[in-house]
Amino acid sequence: MKFKSFIVALLACGASYVASAEVYNITLSNAQRYTQCRIVYSTDSMTKFRGLDRSGREVTLEVRTSSILVKQEVAEATAPAAPAPAAPETPSTPEPETTQTEAPAAEPQTTEGETSSAEAAPSEATPATPEAPQVAVAEDSSRRLREKLDQVKAEYQALSSPSSSLTSIYNSRLRTLERNMTELHRLATQVSELQAKYNTVVGGDYTFTIVPNADRDKYQRDGRAAYDAMVIDVREYRNQRKVGGLDKFEILRDRYQGIPEYREAYNWYMTTLRDLERRWGNLLRREEQRRARYNNGRREEMRHQDEAALRRLAAQFEQQGEQLAQVWFNPDARNLLMLRTASNKVRDAIRRNENGLRDEAIGTVPQLINNFWTVMDQARDLMIRGDFEGAKKLLDEDENFKKLVRLNTELFPNDYRTPLRNQRQALEREIQKRKRDRNNLQNQLQNAISRLERSSSAAEAQMDNLLEQIRKEREHDTETSTAEIEESSPQPASGNEG
Repeated sequence: MKFKSFIVALLACGASYVASAEVYNITLSNAQRYTQCRIVYSTDSMTKFRGLDRSGREVTLEVRTSSILVKQEVAEATAPAAPAPAAPETPSTPEPETTQTEAPAAEPQTTEGETSSAEAAPSEATPATPEAPQVAVAEDSSRRLREKLDQVKAEYQALSSPSSSLTSIYNSRLRTLERNMTELHRLATQVSELQAKYNTVVGGDYTFTIVPNADRDKYQRDGRAAYDAMVIDVREYRNQRKVGGLDKFEILRDRYQGIPEYREAYNWYMTTLRDLERRWGNLLRREEQRRARYNNGRREEMRHQDEAALRRLAAQFEQQGEQLAQVWFNPDARNLLMLRTASNKVRDAIRRNENGLRDEAIGTVPQLINNFWTVMDQARDLMIRGDFEGAKKLLDEDENFKKLVRLNTELFPNDYRTPLRNQRQALEREIQKRKRDRNNLQNQLQNAISRLERSSSAAEAQMDNLLEQIRKEREHDTETSTAEIEESSPQPASGNEG
């Protein structure tokens, strides 16, 4: 009768599981993961559940309970519609290997305006781990075995008079299991530590240090500052400062043709050069005509005076660290040598810069730099999420970067280009390093989980076997007690008396 009561209780337990509304995400020891799972029944030996596999297909599985590494309850609001209630099932004697039944679920019937539960449930982002084993996996495995060991001890101690053979087996197995539990705890700790390292490698933050965030727009800021300095000189009315503005433009021309303001500056520059060509040309012709009226001696004397004045001007520039041939200056209107030098310089400048806006990349460099950092940030985010292949592919296919580094130095000087190239190479090295570290840790983690699972399975099999022997002896004691009670009961009187 006690055995029958036990079966009834077991069926009642199974029925409560079927009726339960709890929803779980389940990870098995073979690294397979299922979401939105509902338990059909669960015993110490076997568990049956329905849920969604990684592709979103509904499956029904029957597995050994010990093979469930993680069973995490999820919010009811994200669960799919509950499967139809099933009759309570009593699992048959478990096979040594995990049994699995998987049948394709029929396509759910939907009406207009509705979607199936598989479509309605948002897909979960799968972290870049070996099917996302958590640190808690190892702890759960160790705790579950310790609880089962406590169950073995409790059921043995509940026996009123265990047989000597069972006692001998029990004591021997208990010593072995206690040693095994120590090893399992060590393996569980190792798995937890490896998982923590793995999470750090895959999800660790990364900061751009070669080009900090504050320097991302340095090229545009410096170019704008050069442009503003030129504009200040352009707006001055004094002719000397007007000529100084030409010097400022040539800084823009040699380094910052990539900024949008360059086209406006160029147009001003060319307009100023043509104006100076006309003005200085007129002064030169008037002075030549005036000197043509002088005799040779007077002309020679004035030539020596012009040369001396030009040497004094060159000395002044040298004191300021500049060369006369490289700076713009206002010639003396009565110095023929200065007028010729300045006129030749302005005509040469017009000739060299006449086609200065032909390059299509003029004014586009700030946008190219912004695009560069957009890709770098995206690659960094992919790397942090563990998608190293995606991050590398994104960088390899970045045509914007290839265009940026091919620009000539007048558009994009090397002192701006080189830090960007170095920062990109540093990110590529970090991606490769994290990928290597991830693969190494992944192998170590998978090996450690496999060792833990094998050890856990062996220990659990020993406990199951010991529990089976204890329960058989309890059933035998129950049957013996029942027989003794029946024999001792008074027998009814025989049919006829003499």
